Amino acid sequence: MEEERIKVIMEWSSPRKIKEVQAFLGFVNFYRRFIAKFSKIARPLHNLTKKDTKFEWNLECQQAFEEIKKRVSQDLVLIHPNLKKPFILETNASGVAIGAILSQRGKDGYLHPVAYLSKSYNNAQRNYDTSNKELLAFVELLKHWRIYLEGTILPIKVFTDHQNLERWKNAETFNRRHARWHMELASFNLEIHYRPGKISNKPDALSRRHDHEDIPNPQQIMINAEQFKGFKANIEVNIISMIRESLNEDKSLTTLIASTKKKEDLPPSIRKQYDKYEWKEYLLWYKGQIVIPENKEIQLAILEMHHDNPIAGHPGQARALELVSRQYYWPAMKQQVNQFVESCEICQWSKGHKQYAPPKPLPIPQKPWEDIAYDFIVKLPESQGMNSILVVINLEKLCQNFAGLRHLQQDSCAFWPFWHWHWHWHASCRSPCQNSGRCRNLPESPDSCNWLSSKLTTF
Repeated sequence: MEEERIKVIMEWSSPRKIKEVQAFLGFVNFYRRFIAKFSKIARPLHNLTKKDTKFEWNLECQQAFEEIKKRVSQDLVLIHPNLKKPFILETNASGVAIGAILSQRGKDGYLHPVAYLSKSYNNAQRNYDTSNKELLAFVELLKHWRIYLEGTILPIKVFTDHQNLERWKNAETFNRRHARWHMELASFNLEIHYRPGKISNKPDALSRRHDHEDIPNPQQIMINAEQFKGFKANIEVNIISMIRESLNEDKSLTTLIASTKKKEDLPPSIRKQYDKYEWKEYLLWYKGQIVIPENKEIQLAILEMHHDNPIAGHPGQARALELVSRQYYWPAMKQQVNQFVESCEICQWSKGHKQYAPPKPLPIPQKPWEDIAYDFIVKLPESQGMNSILVVINLEKLCQNFAGLRHLQQDSCAFWPFWHWHWHWHASCRSPCQNSGRCRNLPESPDSCNWLSSKLTTF
């Protein structure tokens, strides 16, 4: 007997509550006809499921549990696969695992299991929706039992409790994952049949074993709720204390606070102006928000709590403003929030930059001195009355020419050196290229030059 075929049953851990006992008994009840004295062996487990019975897992229950697992895994129940007979595959997928039973009909005409499989999902697979989890069960099971199922002449009858899988090849959302799975399933002769979950207890029990616990993805584990609550509360208590102390120091709020406290005594025409204000808990409130006095230290502390704090997570301008305005209010709050977010060094380092188009290469010259590049070296110590150098490069041969210049002028520096050095000696010059430096444009030149000026990227 192959250990892999019975590994799922032998590793079934002891139940910890009544529902787990019921799931185990529901699974093995399908094979009780092959097990002699099954009722007697399973009596301790059945007694645990009786109404008003306290759950107490004792030695007698453990012995019955181990004996049933042993009997279910014996040759009287399990049979060796016969490739000349059709296979029946029963599958089920829960939120955390897949379960399946591969069966064939024996000589007695009954359906005997060939192998069992129970496998939990990895972190990525747990994020799949229900349809993809059920389809993933097909793929994993067929890959696991490929040695028996690939290339069979008789069709493999697959029973699932997810009716949509009968038409999965015609799904509207047929994505790349489905295409990959379609290729993997192409070598199997499948017949998919729907069977309601109420009568699919065998694979359902394997996919919902209690040792396949619904463990959250480690990347999605959140801060403990109590720690989170206490951490934020301590910060807010300090800020509230600072606000109470600063309210009396802000002279711009003195009249507003006094009028809000006594607004019931004010005339109706004046009272209307203070309807949106309220005084309670020694704080001034405006539309349910705490009014912040003109105190830069308090305002900065609030902005840091809702932006720099690890819990806040450095949100953008709109999100930061929304978080602050949930509880607090002060004039020009939006401008201060935007300025604070823009000046955050971490946000600037993390922010994605605009994608620039790749530089366009210059055309390849067809002959020497047809295309040239030039630049100026300026502000040099004066020598023989010259303080600048014109550098001209032949782009076809990459050879250079240099010319000394006297007192380089911003607008009219380029033409005459070009005329002397290149139009005179190399009349074939077509397009002089310059960088984006100090001398922006060539002055007007004779019409016979017919130059096409272009720019080079600065270093």
